[in-house]
Amino acid sequence: MTKTVRYIFVLAALLLAFVWAQDSYLSDQASNPETTDGVARLLHYLPEDMPIRVFVPETLDGKHETVRRAFEAWQEAVPELIQFEFLDNLSQDALLVTWQELEVGKIGSYQYTYSVDTDGQYRFRATDIFLDDNLDDETLYRYALVQVGHALGLLGRSSFEGDAMSQSPSGTISERDKATLRALYAVPSGTPLF
Repeated sequence: MTKTVRYIFVLAALLLAFVWAQDSYLSDQASNPETTDGVARLLHYLPEDMPIRVFVPETLDGKHETVRRAFEAWQEAVPELIQFEFLDNLSQDALLVTWQELEVGKIGSYQYTYSVDTDGQYRFRATDIFLDDNLDDETLYRYALVQVGHALGLLGRSSFEGDAMSQSPSGTISERDKATLRALYAVPSGTPLF
């Protein structure tokens, strides 16, 4: 791809993202500049990385099904962007859900990595989601939605009540959550957020 064609593509993607971003919280989704070469960046999976391989270890009390529903909810909300493949056994490249008792005040967390190809393409990959299995099913589902959103590249939180990604998660993926994810995926992964 020539530099001119790539430039036109990036401009078109940014324009499309701007239109979608009118009802989104995209500006709150950048990476921590300390982890991405001193620049806040928008990071996400590439189309060729779909489906995202996920391993959710089974639990005796069925909490794994609650977490799996959170993954499925994101997939159903934006099927044109997101697909998951659930694995029966852990593999090295899978997004792993780990059950652990978290520190007081923390209900879940996530980890991701990224790399930059020789052509400058940023490749994002979530590696881990940590959830506390001591939560009741409703709370677990709400916070699993948040962690799956983070794993898809929504690295921040929404300041709007009623969003799955808000500070007080609603437990429902809102139209604004969908618009934000669509706006994120409309720009090239690694796009600096000024």
